[in-house]
Amino acid sequence: MTPFRRPPRDRPPRRQDSLVRNPRDLPKPGAEIRFDLNPDEEAALLGALAPLVPPDVLPEAAKSFRDYLAGLVGWNIRSNLVAAGDRDRLVRRHVVESLACVPLLDELGGSTLIDLGSGGGFPGVPIKLVRPQLEVALVESRRMKSLFLKRTIASLRLGGIVAWQVRAETLGGLPAGAAADASLATGPGALSSPGAFASPDDPRVRPVVDLVTSRAVAAMEKTTRWVAPLVRPGGCLVTFKGSRVDEELVAWKANPGPWELIRLEREVLPGLTLVALRRLDFEEPDLPS
Repeated sequence: MTPFRRPPRDRPPRRQDSLVRNPRDLPKPGAEIRFDLNPDEEAALLGALAPLVPPDVLPEAAKSFRDYLAGLVGWNIRSNLVAAGDRDRLVRRHVVESLACVPLLDELGGSTLIDLGSGGGFPGVPIKLVRPQLEVALVESRRMKSLFLKRTIASLRLGGIVAWQVRAETLGGLPAGAAADASLATGPGALSSPGAFASPDDPRVRPVVDLVTSRAVAAMEKTTRWVAPLVRPGGCLVTFKGSRVDEELVAWKANPGPWELIRLEREVLPGLTLVALRRLDFEEPDLPS
């Protein structure tokens, strides 16, 4: 008897930027990736950068962003850093939105920043590229995304920035360093030097910073609980929110913890609301997870 064979299924052709299963098909780390912005994306990039950097710095800043996005497109084969459909709108969908918070960060002040759930580096890498004086830690729990962030830091030759593969809850539960109990360490290397809060590779003690950013990570009631140990009293959390912002605010206000709402900037961009909360000078009681 002839064995039954299942007829082959029609399969759609694989996208060029889908995840490749054969490691030999992946681009080698550091390999040059051919990626050019289309005219709309180029105009959007220059338009977003112009108000944030001096004119003489604009060409160099734009080049850094192009190099960053080229690396992201190459690594998107390895790990799903961004949706495949975003390839032709990386600037408009991710870069412009990331840079939208920079004027607010400038107003809030501070020298140290943690970007929670960085993923492909948004908004932490764009913030660092236009505000190089900030000490930045990119926090990402997934290995491949964290590896991409580390490679991006190296390829762009950025100083004063680290990428940590760690969950926010784990980072907040680390033992406090001496600086976390007293005044915040500031200046070059405050976050990235081995002798301060942590090593560039693996945080050993809990950092306490001026600012935390959070984009597409979790609801506000969870995010505020996770980052409360990481923000100094008087420091701020800036979250990126969409159409459910009012619903999330209601849920957060039911148990605000050591936070107060200081800014609600609606429609900074279509569909984007920025929420800024200030950390108060008292400890939040233990809450159920």
